[in-house]
Amino acid sequence: MKNKKTKSIFIPRAMSIVIKEYKSESLKPRLKNQKYIELFPDIFGEYVSMQFHNTNNAVANAFRRVISSELPVKYLTLEYNDIITDDKYIIGEMIIQRINSIPLVQDCPDGAKFRLDYTNTTSEVVRIKSGNIKIEQNGNSQAIFFNKNIELLTLNPGRQIHMRSIYVTKEYGYKEGFATLACNVASVAITDKKLKSQFDRDGESSLIANITSFTLSFNTKGTMSTKNIMKYACDTLLLRLDRVLELLPNIQANGQDYHFKIAGENMTLGNLIMRIGYQLYEDVLAINAKQEVFPYSLTIFTRTSVPIEEFYEKIIFECKKIINSIKKNF
Repeated sequence: MKNKKTKSIFIPRAMSIVIKEYKSESLKPRLKNQKYIELFPDIFGEYVSMQFHNTNNAVANAFRRVISSELPVKYLTLEYNDIITDDKYIIGEMIIQRINSIPLVQDCPDGAKFRLDYTNTTSEVVRIKSGNIKIEQNGNSQAIFFNKNIELLTLNPGRQIHMRSIYVTKEYGYKEGFATLACNVASVAITDKKLKSQFDRDGESSLIANITSFTLSFNTKGTMSTKNIMKYACDTLLLRLDRVLELLPNIQANGQDYHFKIAGENMTLGNLIMRIGYQLYEDVLAINAKQEVFPYSLTIFTRTSVPIEEFYEKIIFECKKIINSIKKNF
């Protein structure tokens, strides 16, 4: 059956998103006893929450996903051969994982190098902590780049350990779970309606309910300020949207059906593009997206009578307007 060609109705709807009820609270415990205070980190995170109004679930969910695991985050690492010890009970792979898991202040210079040298001259087992790591290159020796009381290993009497060339690298949280700036990231609809969930099938679908207000909340690790995390999330989304624009000539056409495969992308942008697309083109025949793991990519399937590059350009520009309107709040 042939598709009937009609002129698609483009509806300009610049969303004026409003951020309200911004709240932040330090996660530092209120303790007076110095014995207990010494057990806690030097760097504390904070709990933050804010309300997004005049938006949709795709926008709110994009920020939830990006903040939780889709930001490039700096962390410390070293090579296995750079761990030198005569303590046979030390397992190099575990040491590397513990070094990786130290939350690193994101202002730490990319070229900074650290090392750890320790000889146990006592008759007791010694606990080696992150405070024993010293900077040796491209960094302020007085700066605090990580908590000092994170235990890395125990060293037996008369034994020594040396970790050479501990360096700074960067990765995404969805690849390495420790490479994150925040945890407990949540996006919750603000509504009196009962919505369906994976645990409760009664209620209305969130898509049909057309919720326009959401609360975004998360706990930081203290490695970047909350407002900088929000700006970083906005900048990351904008860069990803610009990359989509660059790939528009790669769209494959089959009549009015189009397949747009974006390597390295996922449903964060897939949901955003679908939702904004249906919002801008109410009579579009179809916009669907599918995430693939091997290879890691996003494919968007579209059926429209509008010239395809024009179709996507307007959607991407609208997405960028929305992200920029949020960024202005921070």
